[in-house]
This record gives sequence, C-alpha cells and structure tokens, in this order.
Amino acid sequence: MPFRDFSPELEAIAATWATSASSGEAFEALGSFGSSESQPFQVRIRGDMLGLGKPGTRKGDGICRAAHEKIASDWPIALSCRSRQ
Repeated sequence: MPFRDFSPELEAIAATWATSASSGEAFEALGSFGSSESQPFQVRIRGDMLGLGKPGTRKGDGICRAAHEKIASDWPIALSCRSRQ
C-alpha cells in the first residue's frame, strides 16, 4: 500500500514539481496562513487548487529552510516510498 494517498491528478503534479526547483506556475497569494516558523502564505493555482507558499519571510541567517523542506518532500517521490507491508 502506498504511503502517499493523493488523487492521480495531485500525484502527477507532485511528480512534475519534484524534478525542478520551481514550478514556474503563476499563483495568487491569498494571505498568511498559520503562525509557524516559516510564516507560510496560502496560494491559489490552476483556478481552484490551494496550497502554501514558503517561506513567507526571509530570515537572513543563511539557512536555506525552503530548500531543506523541498528536498524532504521530494525524496519520497524520488524513492517511490511505500509503507511496510
């Protein structure tokens, strides 16, 4: 059974986005979302798809947090992670 349980449409998007640093897609920023360390903001793409943009602000300490998160989220796709059966 796959670890990831998303629709085929979202899996296709994830597979495409996992191969590049930026999707290049236009998005509409809808405002801040939550109060986490990265201060994300909600975005809308493709008309009705919602997501989060990170980081919401630049920290200035030289730590590439967004890059670290992207790498961590792309690894399961690259490795085709599956749950243990």
